[in-house]
Formats: sequence, structure tokens, C-alpha cells
Amino acid sequence: RDAHEAVHRRPYPCREEGCGRAFHEAAARDKHEVHHRVHAELRYTCREEGCGRAFASAGRRKDHERAVHSGERLFPCRKAGCGRAFATASNRAQHEALHRRAFPCRAEGCGLAFDDEAARDGHEECHRVSAERPYACREGCSRAFTRPDHRRSHELRHRGEKPLACREAGCAEAFFTASDRRRHEKAAHAPQEGRDGRL
Repeated sequence: RDAHEAVHRRPYPCREEGCGRAFHEAAARDKHEVHHRVHAELRYTCREEGCGRAFASAGRRKDHERAVHSGERLFPCRKAGCGRAFATASNRAQHEALHRRAFPCRAEGCGLAFDDEAARDGHEECHRVSAERPYACREGCSRAFTRPDHRRSHELRHRGEKPLACREAGCAEAFFTASDRRRHEKAAHAPQEGRDGRL
């Protein structure tokens, strides 16, 4: 029982007046508090008509405009023979980390890799276009999906588009899928003890 109750103890309250959030670790609190400062500092608005996203720096705005609106891919993967390119250096770095894993996918053009053989073999099933997976990727890779919405979500990743912005005021995060956004909102912005009177 004590171990379970410890899960609900959050000894690091947010120091922003009126916030009421609390965290298990000081680092998590500090990361959260950045959102309060960023909200006040989001002065770089996307220049694409109708977008409305705002950012704390001109560089973040430029990354967003390139990834979501222009389609520019200025950061090619540095692994010989890969051929993929990305809108931001951070997206390229994330991709290149996949090349360092021990079990690369054997499907042509995939580029994913896994830490163990079983995970790789399970993943490779997604490349088999069949009656069960009739929705093949239209962006040039060999993945196939059971549902067209899963294919659309996958294709957004090829283009670097993250169309689903976090719904928390002042948060600049954006996501490929609704489930990624929900996971973020629950982890970063979910009501904490004190807001609803419960632990």
C-alpha cells in the first residue's frame, strides 16, 4: 500500500503562481515550467497563411515552415546508399540512429532497424502487401497497412508533417497521430493532485 501511495506523492510543485501542477521529479517540474515561460515568449508566428502556429525562436519557426509547408529536405542521411532526406537536422539525427541498430529491416527502402531479431521479424510483416494489408505506402517505401488512415499517418512521417498540435495553451509540440498527441497531453499536461481534490 505504501508503495502504491508513493506513486501519488508529487513533492515538486510548479512554482508558477496559480498553476497547481506537481511532479515526481524536479527535472519534470523544470521542464513543465518552461511551458509557462514559452507561452509568454511565443512571438515568432508561422508566416504560412492560415497556420497560426507560434514559436519561441525564429529557428523553430523556420524548421516548422520547412517541415510542414515547403517540403524542403535540406538534411540528407549521411549513411551511404540510404537516400532519405529530412526537413530538420534533429529529424535526420533521429533517423540516423536507426542505422546503428544491429538488426536492420531487409525490405528495400525501409531503413528501420531493431535491437533484436524477433522485433525485426515482427516488423517485416508490415511490408507484405496482401489481402490483409491492401494499403501500400505511396511515398516510395515498401510498407503496407490494414487501414487507409494508418497509411496516411505513416505517409505524414515521410513528409515530416505533424498536423496535430498539442491542445494545451502555450505548448508548441505537434504530432503525427492523435494517439501520440494524447500520450503527450496525458504525460505533460494531465491534471495533477490538487486540481480536482483527489490524489
